Amino acid sequence: AEGFAPRAAAAGLGLAALGALVLGRGAAAAPTAARGGSGQSASVVALASLKYPKRGATPQAIPVLDLNGEKIGEETLDLHVLSKETANYVVHGAARIWSYMNLRDFSRKLPRKSDVPTGRKPWAQKGSGRARHGTLYSPLFGKSYSNQKPNGLNDKRNLKIKRITHCQCISTVLQSKWRCMYIVQGLEEWDQARQGDLEKMIKKITGRKPGTRSMLMITRKHYGEESQNGGTKSFSYDSPLYMSARLIPRLELRRPRDMDPDGDGLWQALKGRHIIISREAFFDLQAKFNPKDGWAWKTTRDILVEQLQILAKEFPMDRNAEIDKCRELPILLEDRVEWAKQKREEEAA
Repeated sequence: AEGFAPRAAAAGLGLAALGALVLGRGAAAAPTAARGGSGQSASVVALASLKYPKRGATPQAIPVLDLNGEKIGEETLDLHVLSKETANYVVHGAARIWSYMNLRDFSRKLPRKSDVPTGRKPWAQKGSGRARHGTLYSPLFGKSYSNQKPNGLNDKRNLKIKRITHCQCISTVLQSKWRCMYIVQGLEEWDQARQGDLEKMIKKITGRKPGTRSMLMITRKHYGEESQNGGTKSFSYDSPLYMSARLIPRLELRRPRDMDPDGDGLWQALKGRHIIISREAFFDLQAKFNPKDGWAWKTTRDILVEQLQILAKEFPMDRNAEIDKCRELPILLEDRVEWAKQKREEEAA
């Protein structure tokens, strides 16, 4: 018990020094923490920042083009990225798990020995000069299979990825594609379903013939889906850009909301050799994945609290005045009805 207090004090001093160094306060903050000052809160904040560190890569300038491929400006791409030591490993692991859970076909099922009949014995136990067998349905004859063969959905494991890790992977991949990323002004205003016009526009922007390389186009409002019975779903006809692009090989259309763990955003970002983004969608992605205050790094509760705080500032309320008004109400329901009737008569007069 006598040696515990010095060790605890030393541990508290070391933790405070770590928080001071991380927060950039220098060695001057450590003595303050040892005296029980603000260094304790500094160390807590430092540990919180170490749990989910937000790293920003070198901001890159992305050209802004018009529909004719002419450069009209630039925008800065600055998204959160994983560290260079772990980025490849984490992104590869997330992509592997997502493809296993969503793309791999588990419909094939080969019969086990318990799924087939016993069958007759192929020949006598002795006298034939051949090896002994008990049934024609043995795995040796190819009519049943061992447990090493696929067994359909029974073989599928439930692999999971943390949501924040998945978002970090998407953000990292998008930031790494800055060399082949183009922002197009006026893409949201595409108003005619013309495949030929869209192919010409893509060739002017990327310098590549559409269909020769995988391309990803991200817009805010243009989206559609193919029907399982052929053709497109009814809501797809409201998007002229999707109707223009649906038959172009190796071209995928997604929205900023689809670049999310709930969709295939990571897979499409990895596949895309060229990424074309509308200016509006670029601002959406920047607000979602920026390293400072991107909403992808916040929980649902954090976002709700922030919105409520904004509403509280926009519509200020006097809580004491509300309490005083409530105290004016009668206690009984019958008295409240009579009180309300008198108030209405007073306001009408």
